[in-house]
Order: sequence, then C-alpha cells, then structure tokens
Amino acid sequence: MLFEGGAGETERRNLLFFDRKPGAEEPWTRTVWVYDLRTNKHFTLKTRRLARADLDGFVECYRPGDRHNRRPTWSEATPEGRWRPYRYEEIVSRAELALDPVAVGEGGGEAVED
Repeated sequence: MLFEGGAGETERRNLLFFDRKPGAEEPWTRTVWVYDLRTNKHFTLKTRRLARADLDGFVECYRPGDRHNRRPTWSEATPEGRWRPYRYEEIVSRAELALDPVAVGEGGGEAVED
C-alpha cells in the first residue's frame, strides 16, 4: 500500500494476510502469493486516492475460498502481471527476509505451482 508522507514524500507498505496455525517444527508456509499494486501506479491522499476499483484485480486473484486453484498473472511471457507466488525458500534466502517483490515488468524470479 502507498501512503503520502510530508513534503511530497511517500511511504510504501505491504499488506499481508495470514492463516492462524499452531506452531510446528517445519514451516506451514510453502508459497507466499504477492500482488504488486505499487509498480506503475501512483496513489496520493489528495489527488489520486486508492479506490475500491483499484483492488478489483487483487480480489479476483486472491480467491480465499479456492486458494489451491490460484493462478499467477505474472510470468516471463506476461511481465505486466501483478499476481505471483514466491517459494518459502526464496524468501528466507533474501537479506533480512525482504518481502518486496520484483517490480512488474522487471522480470526475475520464477512462477511456482502451489
């Protein structure tokens, strides 16, 4: 999510959803799905507010009741896609467990099946 700060500054935020699971020795998470609403979008609090319609693509992709049938919209053939999965191993191998996705249209990473 993007928020306007003072004097023209902006802050970028990620919105995360979690399922409540009991503790386990092995991580429950195998795949993290990311919807990149930030790349090539500009929202401000005054001139271009985030509207419900801006989230329609995310809502269509998220499929909470049918998450095992999620399909990425990003691939090397469709680099403008915003919805893609990352493997747990890829995330934990990043410095400081960074969750910032590769920007839309910049490639990198590979699509994974759930």
